[in-house]
Amino acid sequence: MTFITRFAPSPTGPLHLGHAYSAIISHDMARRKGGKFYVRIEDLDQSRSKKKWENQIFEDLDWLGLSWDGPIVRQSEELEKYKNILTNFKNELGLFECFCSRKDIKLALSAPHIDDKFLGPDGLVYPGTCRENIVSSKINFNNVLRMKVNLGEEKIFTFNELGQKKGKISFTLSEFLKTIGDVVLWRKAIPHII
Repeated sequence: MTFITRFAPSPTGPLHLGHAYSAIISHDMARRKGGKFYVRIEDLDQSRSKKKWENQIFEDLDWLGLSWDGPIVRQSEELEKYKNILTNFKNELGLFECFCSRKDIKLALSAPHIDDKFLGPDGLVYPGTCRENIVSSKINFNNVLRMKVNLGEEKIFTFNELGQKKGKISFTLSEFLKTIGDVVLWRKAIPHII
């Protein structure tokens, strides 16, 4: 199995030190493992993405002495591929449409019967309000699409973290649902690629 890392900046302004750090860590980790380092341009925000910032990204990576493998992937050029994947695997993913705004989610979580089970490390976790809106026929890509985390059989997932907190990390599906929630795979008219 090939070890793969990627750097996925948005061409909406100049890179900062955090970007440089992330790119160097990803690049060096791939090279140490004999793997691949890819660059994916997150250019889906068409109103803010600019070619001049994309060019600056490449100049900065070159200045840092970082080389990448394969062609540059631009999210805007991959939309049909993502739509096909979601269409072909909608049942396996438990794909459902979600109509909740952030305000709706916050309101649902403020109900008196809700405890802290919907607070994850990044804040509020989607409480599953629209889980029953399963996509059964044609997908409407103008809606938010989430992957339903299936709790049918409790499994333990384990991976080796190679970043700052090195070591084995394990979690169950219930822990994932409580701290991350049903994952957004497509935002209104654009994919949300993890």
